[in-house]
Amino acid sequence: MKEINIFNFVKLKGLPSWVKEKKIEGKNILVVSPHSDDISVSCGATVFFLSKKNRILPVLFFKGSEDKKMVKKREKEMKKESKVLGIEKPVFLRLNSHDEKSSFSKTEIFLVKEFFRKYNPDIVFLPKKDDPHPRHRLATEITLDVLEKSSLFFYETPWSLFGNMEFNLISVFNKKAFSKKLKSIKRHSSQLKRIPLDKMAENLLELRRLIVPEQRIKGYGEKVEEFSDHFMECFIYENNN
Repeated sequence: MKEINIFNFVKLKGLPSWVKEKKIEGKNILVVSPHSDDISVSCGATVFFLSKKNRILPVLFFKGSEDKKMVKKREKEMKKESKVLGIEKPVFLRLNSHDEKSSFSKTEIFLVKEFFRKYNPDIVFLPKKDDPHPRHRLATEITLDVLEKSSLFFYETPWSLFGNMEFNLISVFNKKAFSKKLKSIKRHSSQLKRIPLDKMAENLLELRRLIVPEQRIKGYGEKVEEFSDHFMECFIYENNN
């Protein structure tokens, strides 16, 4: 079995030798959110738990709309999300939406670079590199261009799932974190009118809960009853130091 890291927020015992428990404490963590709802949908439960022993700053990259009232509403919803997850108030970069990195002005890129230099994060959470959504992919490309050194955790979204052996870190959490994640998603009322983000995220959690214990932790055909009440978010971890 290929080695896998795990954020063990539920104190699982008797893990196989290829499962390495990972602890993060006292770190400056920056979470890249291309749109206002991406953090809660993609990694809300993990962020909630890590916030207890780390400083976590969410940063919203794009305005997401040309309607000023809608921009203000979505930013307000993200502030509510952050409060539910117990993280700091979000930073709004308010970049214009483009499909190609070359479309951004030097001023916009400089703004992002200076922000990362000032915050100097130990860890960055961001969308997976091959995310097909143009704004998700651009947020990751721009972040990787301006970063000097940070540990990286790439997250999946319901629109861009990891392959069976693609992720190398699993976050295991309980029903309390599950509820916090869904509660934070429901703060995005403007987006829930458009698409049921809460149902999408809940279904992805259920999928991971059912397949990952056998697929990546215990092995095919093994008993995995101890995972029946737990939920999971998956990541690609890279040490960029």
